[in-house]
Amino acid sequence: MSGSGLDRGPAVGLTFTFLRRGELNRGPLRSVVASVFAHETYRWREFTLSQPAGNLLLSQGAGHSFGIRSSPLNNRITNCLPIACETTTNRENLMTNTLPNGSPSPAEPMIEAIGLSKFYGSFAASRDVTFSINKGEVAAFLGPNGAGKSTTMKLLTGYLAPSEGVAKVAGFNMATDRLQGAQLLGYLPENGPLYPDMTPRSLLTFFGEIRGLSANVLAQRIASVVKTCNLEAVIGKPIGKLSKGYRQRVGMAQALLHDPEVLILDEPTAGLDPNQIREVRKLLRELGKTKTILLSTHILQEVEAMCNRVVFIHEGRLVFDGTPQELAREDHNLDEKFRVLTTA
Repeated sequence: MSGSGLDRGPAVGLTFTFLRRGELNRGPLRSVVASVFAHETYRWREFTLSQPAGNLLLSQGAGHSFGIRSSPLNNRITNCLPIACETTTNRENLMTNTLPNGSPSPAEPMIEAIGLSKFYGSFAASRDVTFSINKGEVAAFLGPNGAGKSTTMKLLTGYLAPSEGVAKVAGFNMATDRLQGAQLLGYLPENGPLYPDMTPRSLLTFFGEIRGLSANVLAQRIASVVKTCNLEAVIGKPIGKLSKGYRQRVGMAQALLHDPEVLILDEPTAGLDPNQIREVRKLLRELGKTKTILLSTHILQEVEAMCNRVVFIHEGRLVFDGTPQELAREDHNLDEKFRVLTTA
C-alpha cells in the first residue's frame, strides 16, 4: 500500500482510518497491508517480514519483541535481512524512509492524529483528520483562515477533548495520559496568553516552578531560553510594554523552557514585521535540528523556508500530506496549488 505514490499521501492515513473503523464497527477485521516503511508497523497488532527474493524471514506479533516505538525497530529488522542485500547501507535503506534532503527519517512517530474530529452541534471544526509526524521532522500545518488548524492543534495538545479519534504525543494519549505527554511537549498557541504585568524573567520563573523544575535546573533553563530567544535586552521589562515581536519571543521561551522533544506552534510569525519573521525562521531552523516541530501557517514562504513536510487541511478535512516539492509538483508552485486545494 505504501508505495512511492502513497508513502506520505492522504490515501495512507485514510486507509488506516478505514481499517481501524472497520474493527470498531464490525469487530475483528482481517487485513493484509504491504509497506516498505518499518514505522508503519506500530499501527498493527502483527506483522510479517519478507525479503526481496520472496522468502519468509520472520512473522511476529508487533508488540512482542521489536520495541515498536523505539529506534531499535529498524535495526532489528535490518539484521534479519540477508547478506544478499550486498551492504549494511543497502539493507538499512530497504527499511528506512528518507527525507527530501536525503537524510534518514527516524521511524518514531512523535505527533499522531488518528481520526480526530471536533463537532460543535452540526458544525465540524475538524473532521476525521489522520496523520503522524516522525521524530526530527519539521512539518507545516497549512490551510486558509478558518480551515481548522488551531482546533486540530488544540486537540493534539490535549487543550480540547476530541469528539472522535485519538491524539498522541510521543506515544502518550493526550486524553488519558496528558500529564506525561505535556512533559515532552512545548505549545505556543496563537496570541498566546502572557501576563502583561510580569517581566519575562518572572513569567519564566513562574512557569518553571509550575512545571516542577528545581531551582538550579530552572536557572540554567531560563539562561538558555533567554539566549536562544534573544531576550536579554528586555528580560526585566513588563511584558505589556514589549513589542509584539518580543512578546512572541517570550511565548516561544516559555514553550522551550522545559526542553521539550516536541513543539506545536500555532502561527508563530503572525503579525511580525519582516525582520522579526526572519529571526523566528532562523530560530525554528535551529530548533528543527534537535526537535520535532509542527507549525501552523497560511504563509507559503514559511513552508519553503523551514519545512520538509506539509500537512494541508481545508474545511476541517485533510486534503494533502507530503513534501513541499510534492505539493507544488503538478501546478509548479505552492501558490497555485494552495488555490486549487482551497477552491475545489
